[in-house]
Amino acid sequence: METTNECKLLLRCFGAFEALQSGVPVRGLELRESDRLLAFLALRANRLVPTVPIAEALWPETGSLDSLHQSTRQVRLALGEDAVRMESQKGFLRLNLDGAEADIVTFQKAIAQGTVDALETAVKLHSAPLLELWDDGWVRGEREKLRGQYLSALKTLAAACREQGDHAAASAYLRLFMKIKPSEEWVWRELMVDLVRSGERYQALKLYEQARETVFKRLEPPEDMTRLAHEIQRTTVGNGHSPAGSSQSVHTAGPAIQQPSDPHYVMRPADQRLSDAVARFESVILLQGPAQTGKTSLLAKGLEQARMAGASVVQSDLRRLSTEEMATADSFYRALAYAIAEQLSLDDPPNDSWNPRRSPNANFEGYVRKSVLKELDTPLVWGLDEIDRLFERPYGIDVFALFRAWHNARSLDPGGPWKHLTLVLAYSTEAQLFITDLNQSPFNVGIRVTLTDFTLSEVGELNKRFGSPLKTDAVMSRFYNLVAGHPYLSHVGLREMANQSIGIDDFERQADREDGLFGSHLRRLRSLLSRDESLSCAVRDLIAGGSSLSEETFYRLRAAGAISGETERHARIRCPLYARYLERRLP
Repeated sequence: METTNECKLLLRCFGAFEALQSGVPVRGLELRESDRLLAFLALRANRLVPTVPIAEALWPETGSLDSLHQSTRQVRLALGEDAVRMESQKGFLRLNLDGAEADIVTFQKAIAQGTVDALETAVKLHSAPLLELWDDGWVRGEREKLRGQYLSALKTLAAACREQGDHAAASAYLRLFMKIKPSEEWVWRELMVDLVRSGERYQALKLYEQARETVFKRLEPPEDMTRLAHEIQRTTVGNGHSPAGSSQSVHTAGPAIQQPSDPHYVMRPADQRLSDAVARFESVILLQGPAQTGKTSLLAKGLEQARMAGASVVQSDLRRLSTEEMATADSFYRALAYAIAEQLSLDDPPNDSWNPRRSPNANFEGYVRKSVLKELDTPLVWGLDEIDRLFERPYGIDVFALFRAWHNARSLDPGGPWKHLTLVLAYSTEAQLFITDLNQSPFNVGIRVTLTDFTLSEVGELNKRFGSPLKTDAVMSRFYNLVAGHPYLSHVGLREMANQSIGIDDFERQADREDGLFGSHLRRLRSLLSRDESLSCAVRDLIAGGSSLSEETFYRLRAAGAISGETERHARIRCPLYARYLERRLP
């Protein structure tokens, strides 16, 4: 950031902390934690900040207000004519930066504005970590929060570039994202597609191989990435050369998870309900819906909202845990604890607070209370996705009982540590199938947010966002009558119709083909049903017009996304496309 002649005071918080007056470093800030105090207040510029939390953050061992008063005097002395910017009221301090320049203030304003130009400014400012030479606990928390805003800006900018057809620029933003958070699987998928569409097919193949060696060690990369890699190899090796842009003929499944910044994201009533619950920092939020209704996308959106509101955020996807990590309660809790420590950049490793003589629940609760919540000066919103994996684990009831105990503790002790914790639990299966005593679980106390398939008007909105490939109401009805608002099928179908100029007649002809747009998706559904004869029989019976489902079979099929309906009496195949495909191919 450049200084200007009109600005006497300039503060730099990204990279090494600097305080300059007329381009000259301010002397005396190295005494009595004065530089820390000035930086702490700069992060909260022009806001009244209570002195007690300041003292506790800067002097965690003592929380000494006397030390704070001495540092305040030292800052004023060092600032000279700018000392009036350090304003005191009884029990509060404020740093007035009106007329001054501070990169952190510019960054925060740019993030709040949210336009493409503003976000580009924010990304440029975040060229180095916040206060990178300091390792204080409060600095790590602030650094993680701003890193989250930076990553969100990169996702938004990549999506904006992609919308304009500038896939090279989108790739550049995604690479910046990957440097910070290489564990996010979606960024590898999107970057691979953008590289292909910008003509960097060789780089896309290198990225695929890199992904296999790093992110997807235990599993094969997602099918859409593998299919795209095979297509690149076939056209490049077989023909010797593939022109840039030929990737447009490659069918990819597209990201099943939409990022919050995706311009094609369609808001539904569940979005507002989740937004309201996150804004209130409710104790437990239950995000439920069948497979591929958009739970993970909505969860990401809710966590991003929490991050932008200043909360600390942790996301745990239970699909990513290995068999060994899910084997016992102790291994499960340790995996969660290490993930929390990594995402929040906590210094205290779980092993240091794990006592083999204590139960897994006691160890994990102690770690969360002492090493996580106590270290944060912001609320913590923790999203757990695919918690269905716990329902059939013998220790699952103990995990849910612990979550319920935290909710109860928050109610009984409003001033205690649990008031800072919000759990967002995303799942598909009905909890009552596996938990007999719901009083020992969070499933009858949380704020429930239920996701269903798109309505006709929501598909119409999605159609507009893809440039209206469905030109008339009649064509819209034909499309909707085939996919019945299935979010994944609607999104992929409209995207491919827009990108490949496919008409509704061609779409209907190839929709249920093995080599069609949804071939891999339909094969996975068939494979899932074929593993259980009772499920296969139930689906065949529904297709034939029957309606005799047990309650358990109904809930299992609905959780899997194969059927819809409020009760077993109203069960139906989820969409005509499924019925058409499964009628011919389900054994």
